[in-house]
Amino acid sequence: MADSDFTVFSDDNIAVAGILSLGSDSDATVYSSDNTLPKSLSEIDQEDAVSEPESADTNFYGNCEFCSTALGPTALFPCRFFRCVDCESAILCESCCYEMHLGVGVEWHRLEEWIIILEDWKSCSLWIPVADEGAELTAEMDSIYGIDEENARKRKSYAASDDPMSLFPPVQQLYLEETLWREGLGYSCESQIYALCNEPVGVAEWTGNFWKHTTLKLIDFVYQLGHGGFACRYPDPMICSLTVLDTSGVHEIRYRYCGCTRSEIASNKVRQFLRNGWYPGSATDPDTCAMFEVLDVFRLLNVVGNINAQDFIRALERKTDVTLTTGLQWLPDRYNVFLRISRQYAFLQRLRRAGRGHDPAGIKAKKPGECMVTCWACPYDGRNLPANWCDVDPKYWYLFRLLSAIDANFKMRNRICAREHDNPFLGPGWGAFVEPTKYKKHLSKYVAEKHISTCIAFAALTQKDTRNTTGLRVSGVGGVVCARHECMQPNGLGDLQKGERYANMDYILMSALSKFDLMELTLSYDIACQWKKNFTERLRKLPTELQIEFDNILVKSGLPVWHALAHEDSCAILNSLNYILGVGRTDGEGVERLWAFLNSCSYQSKEMGLGNRADTIEYKLDSHNFLKNLGQAHPSSGGIQRNKQSNLVGGPGDWQKIIDTFTADHSAPNPYFLPRTDGPTDAEIRASLTAEEKEATSKGQVPLHATSATAFLAAGLQLEDTQHRIKAEIASKNITADRKSKVQEQRLAFMTKLRKLRELQAVYTPGAIQQMKAEEAAHDSDKVPPQSENVCLWLPSGLPAAARTGSRCQRNVAAMEATMREGQCMNVLVAIRMRLHSKRFLINFRDDNITGQVKATCSQTIIGLLGDRVELVVKKYRDAWAALTVLKGVNYAPHLKLLQPSDLILESKDAGDPGKAAKSDREAQKKLGRIGAGTTACSLRSNASSKKTAGIS
Repeated sequence: MADSDFTVFSDDNIAVAGILSLGSDSDATVYSSDNTLPKSLSEIDQEDAVSEPESADTNFYGNCEFCSTALGPTALFPCRFFRCVDCESAILCESCCYEMHLGVGVEWHRLEEWIIILEDWKSCSLWIPVADEGAELTAEMDSIYGIDEENARKRKSYAASDDPMSLFPPVQQLYLEETLWREGLGYSCESQIYALCNEPVGVAEWTGNFWKHTTLKLIDFVYQLGHGGFACRYPDPMICSLTVLDTSGVHEIRYRYCGCTRSEIASNKVRQFLRNGWYPGSATDPDTCAMFEVLDVFRLLNVVGNINAQDFIRALERKTDVTLTTGLQWLPDRYNVFLRISRQYAFLQRLRRAGRGHDPAGIKAKKPGECMVTCWACPYDGRNLPANWCDVDPKYWYLFRLLSAIDANFKMRNRICAREHDNPFLGPGWGAFVEPTKYKKHLSKYVAEKHISTCIAFAALTQKDTRNTTGLRVSGVGGVVCARHECMQPNGLGDLQKGERYANMDYILMSALSKFDLMELTLSYDIACQWKKNFTERLRKLPTELQIEFDNILVKSGLPVWHALAHEDSCAILNSLNYILGVGRTDGEGVERLWAFLNSCSYQSKEMGLGNRADTIEYKLDSHNFLKNLGQAHPSSGGIQRNKQSNLVGGPGDWQKIIDTFTADHSAPNPYFLPRTDGPTDAEIRASLTAEEKEATSKGQVPLHATSATAFLAAGLQLEDTQHRIKAEIASKNITADRKSKVQEQRLAFMTKLRKLRELQAVYTPGAIQQMKAEEAAHDSDKVPPQSENVCLWLPSGLPAAARTGSRCQRNVAAMEATMREGQCMNVLVAIRMRLHSKRFLINFRDDNITGQVKATCSQTIIGLLGDRVELVVKKYRDAWAALTVLKGVNYAPHLKLLQPSDLILESKDAGDPGKAAKSDREAQKKLGRIGAGTTACSLRSNASSKKTAGIS
């Protein structure tokens, strides 16, 4: 380097923004590593000199990076500061430079020295005089210091520091091979020796009075790479410094590379690190590395406990020395480096699981979704299906059916970061997520669709284009899951930008299905009744490689069992998975359980870049799928005993015919539908009777009163129902003062309505008036009048036979009541069934899940209230049946019978299997024993449960 490469005006302390660059021909001054007196350039070795800087156009606006001292144009006094070329650090003031680059124990680095006293140093045409220097001086700028104003604020970019992740893809194959080499078999004794040599544990130094904590670097220990820590005959002469992250803490050591000429790894420094079990922080000149063991521990804690990298690094710092984190000593911050290498290491682990390390074609031969842990039980041709599976009888096709569940999760959001660095995908489309570039290209063609729901209003449909996504880059994820085994399918996950749009969900679904060869497919989706409409037309808008021909595939769509309850009855019964042939007991809600597992990492992934977020989620899903696969190997643990299963060859003849008819034609009556009524409802009967009265009036029949006969009978039945409710309230054992006051209000309201009923009875049933007068004449005036609930209403069914004929009962009112009573019986029977089933469910739930006195008491109270409601509707049915029998006789409605107490018994879930019932009792006893209950208490509970299941009483 020529002498003219630098100029310093040191006599008068005046200088322009210049660069101090020292070369071989220079006679300048440099600082030694031990901070001793300066020595000339001729006295130090060429390798130790401060070499020529790579860039001179550094932006010096701002403060010192470490101490925040004002520098550059904002300084009001002559300022001398530095920039490190090797570390590519920002502006360093003089004190920080001595501490971090020229102090004792600090490796020499190449430095740039700057002296600035100009207030506006970008314009170098003026010299600014220092105090006592007189007037302003002018001078021409030497061409050496020429600065291009357009590029003056630009800094030369360095990939190793600006975007270190961009250096990883070219060396992925190398890293993969070396990490796989570490998994090879070796001699156990050598493995133990290497483990001891590779442990960068902290050491203690004896001071003469006590042991003092120190590091391997401070005691001048030099680790030899390439030989497992043992000596090398031809070591590299350069000694380097390194920060090592281990499970024992953060350590600083010195090391040498191996220089053996015949060694296969001597020419590659990265290989030497990886062979030693150290993962380098950079592919060029690493100054930080992490041991494989600490990366394995972090990945396990991250997947199981959702521990983030920052907390893990802080824990390592605390473990190294608690005092180091309190500011007593300086400890290097390696959070950013660890975040990068832990992500790379996890990605390499996924590649090894996918067999990329053993494929001669390497990583380049990967296929979409190949790095995902797949479901072992789903039908994959060539993996777990017989050779002739396509030729089996159609009645066995369900054995090779794929069941997939579709859903969206809006808790997996991702925010827009203002100062986000480039965060690339390490394996775009190789795992659970779809390939991002093609996915975005498809969504760019999306056009908002207008949809009219034929079922209830779904939030998934109403908010698919209007969901609030302010500040969000991703509003959630859409996923396709194996519905039967609850495993995420490869390429079955994609980001959502708004709501649950069909364009997103269709693309994600077809990306997942493209991996299968199918004969039958069943899809579970909580809006399947609307989503399946126009699906074939939407399929044509997808990319060609995702367009599957469904002509030879039997495709069925259904609603998850729990979500089906929110749909209209006709829709739920027709589409519920409970009633789809060949599905078995699959409920379709497995995707919700997977979301619950994945939501635990939603907080840490919310602030991540897209690439890091995708890797984190995919690694967690790999763990989830693997655990699910292991669970499939032990079906007995879930209570399934194959040897006790029995196949239902056929059911009752009539029932089986109805099922076969419905399976062949869905327009036929649905045998799985439990109708709300077995006949017309009360409202339908009243409407029919009112229509008959209007027709008679139109033919010239004069109405007897403004209130029709139908309304008159309906009012009488309503008063009868009020009497039943008052009696039920009074019979309750836990009636409160508030409920007593409400009973009195009901009684007063009843008497008001009764007076209006008496007026109508004088018109339609004059015979009832005669019966009331006779009753009043026979009543003892000294006795208390009956309460509202005990008053006789004297409806036609309550009159003697003679009082229901002729002029005593006008317009065939008795026949009209009989019709209404029949409908009342049918409606009440349905209500009895529903309440009995509800009570049975609550009893089973209590027996299986409720423990503790407080919860058991609360559960028993609810069951008791439901039992009271059953008694209420039973009394209502018996009164209605008795009235119908009086009006029409016993043989009028043979399908309606007298309700006996034995008809109200619901068998327990174990009633058909005595062995299972006994086993259930034994398990209940053990459960109570574990929580501290005695055998006596368990027996009492078992007896109480048996009594409760014997009947509603």
